[in-house]
Amino acid sequence: MLLLLLAACDSANPTPLPNPIVSPIASPVALPHPTAVAVLPSPPPTATATAGLPIAQPTPPAPIDHPELPAYKPPLAITVNGAPAQDAATTPSNKLLVSTANGLFRRNAADDNADPATWTWQKLGDKTPLPNLVSVDDNTLLAGDAPACDSLKPPGIGLLRSTDGGTTWVSVSGDDQPNTPLYARPVDTSGDDLFAVACNGVYRSTDQAASWQLQPDLATPNATITDLALNFDGSTMYFAASDKRSISTLYRSDANINRWATPLPLTSTWNATFVRIGPPDQSLYFGSPLGLYVRPAGGQDWRLDTAGLQDTILGGDPRSGYAPTAPQRNAGLYDLFPATNLLLLGASNGLYAAIPGQPWQLTALRGTPVYHLFFGPGGLYARIPGGVVLLRAK
Repeated sequence: MLLLLLAACDSANPTPLPNPIVSPIASPVALPHPTAVAVLPSPPPTATATAGLPIAQPTPPAPIDHPELPAYKPPLAITVNGAPAQDAATTPSNKLLVSTANGLFRRNAADDNADPATWTWQKLGDKTPLPNLVSVDDNTLLAGDAPACDSLKPPGIGLLRSTDGGTTWVSVSGDDQPNTPLYARPVDTSGDDLFAVACNGVYRSTDQAASWQLQPDLATPNATITDLALNFDGSTMYFAASDKRSISTLYRSDANINRWATPLPLTSTWNATFVRIGPPDQSLYFGSPLGLYVRPAGGQDWRLDTAGLQDTILGGDPRSGYAPTAPQRNAGLYDLFPATNLLLLGASNGLYAAIPGQPWQLTALRGTPVYHLFFGPGGLYARIPGGVVLLRAK
């Protein structure tokens, strides 16, 4: 499996890292360090339980004791020879990979301690585009996407694999359709096995992505699996599955030799976007346009975290008939980077940060959707519409 969070913060004040070779952009700009205020969540939406599952309700956050959140310099657009990054990733050895319209590039290792203005790039290959780029190791790379399973949209580029560091790429197939390209999105997880999500379920590889096996034990009739996460030793999988009404259920399945236990439903929401497991206690996070569902490790109760997120979530629950207003139709939470003492959240309205248990603060990229977050050389990287930007701590 792959490492989901390519680096981690060790405290609420990440140490500033060197700056990379990038081009400044005028907008969006970083906000000054916000003044922390206690924000109570909006009244809980009325909703009915799905399939007998309890509905998590918003709860007030604990009082703020030490609201030390990161402040960022203005964002810098990642470019290679003038071409903006389409996607980016880091290898397990912390090498930065950048995919552009001109191909795949790697920042030269000799530039580790150099002034970012002098960084240079090595071209690895001509293949483009490479969506959802994932590095298994320095040589084995994955990329690919899955179509919208209930629409007439094109199927995407399918799952691709490179074993020579990105110079050449081949299309891979699943064991259920050996002569057909597998249209699937690789999912970063921790461990040795690899996983990809497709319209017809979850695929698993145990041989460095050379072959992929459909996991029938994880099937969810009349629903499409949209994201998954595994605990630290790979013994338990949590995955989200959405039906045609956009009702999403979070399931748990435990590994049992070469099979998975029957999935157990845990909670439900509307139009879920991600599943994450965070250190240090393996808390569960389940994101949706209604807010962030949180379950502490070992607990059974879910808390719907909305404090500070009112500008980026819906004002009600569509499962109960709420109709989003025009400005809210793109509201949502897209990605979460959970570290030991700090949570970073990519949302439709920008980058949010919070100390666990405290209200969220909008800290950067105000008004800009943030689709993906990861740490790499130089600081925090965010994929936004039109490219990838770097956020450096002040």
